[in-house]
Amino acid sequence: MSNIYYARRGNKIVRIDDNTIEKYKGAGYVITDMNGKLVTAGTPRGVTQLTSAYTKLTAENESLKAENESLKEEISSLQAQIEVLKKVSEETRTEAPKRARSKKTTEE
Repeated sequence: MSNIYYARRGNKIVRIDDNTIEKYKGAGYVITDMNGKLVTAGTPRGVTQLTSAYTKLTAENESLKAENESLKEEISSLQAQIEVLKKVSEETRTEAPKRARSKKTTEE
């Protein structure tokens, strides 16, 4: 003979057996034995799924923040290199000698 338990959620109380404890626990019921001793507190499956999803997304968010910081550093170093290259390019334009036109020579 299986044990009899009580499943309570709000003001609703249901008598259940061993086979249905997990079902009622997943639905958010508090399970007690015949003497009123707490067997297990119910947590709705949706809540545990949301908690695990939140934990996963929080960890992913932290890793993306770290990656974002490294990319910001890389961008600033690349921008500094661009500024240096622009200065070098401007200097070479102003210092480059002007080409003299070559005269066409005619063969006689």
